[in-house]
Amino acid sequence: MLYVIDIDNNLDSLLVTYRQPIHGAYGLIQAFSSATWLYVGLEALNTAGDDVVDIRTIVPTAQRYELYTIFTTGILSVVIAAGMPLGVLQLPSVACTTNFGSMAIFGMSDSASILLAIPSCFATCFGFIFGSTKLLASLAGSNLLSPNFRLLLF
Repeated sequence: MLYVIDIDNNLDSLLVTYRQPIHGAYGLIQAFSSATWLYVGLEALNTAGDDVVDIRTIVPTAQRYELYTIFTTGILSVVIAAGMPLGVLQLPSVACTTNFGSMAIFGMSDSASILLAIPSCFATCFGFIFGSTKLLASLAGSNLLSPNFRLLLF
């Protein structure tokens, strides 16, 4: 929260200085694949149907609020990360997009500011694991796979 409040002082709100092309389809695909991890929560919610008591009312409501949250945080993340020094083109080459803001706010080095991003890595692991295991379990329990791909261990 402190990051979002104080980043306003260091943000280049015009975004004119750092605006550069994304270099065609290759750059678009590279940027798109880097951004897809943001939607892991939405996909994990879709596979959570067997854990929810009243699926028809809870899941659509949760998806709606989750889409609002993803949209808002996505727009804010792009505006803040792109407005920091070095600009949009440097985002794929950095280890963490919040490093520039942490360095500007707290006056720390790049290697020290990466330590502030470690808790967010652990927070996203659950979404990846939950969604992946639910998807694999439902695929294994369905008859969509050919019997040639099944491996009987017991």
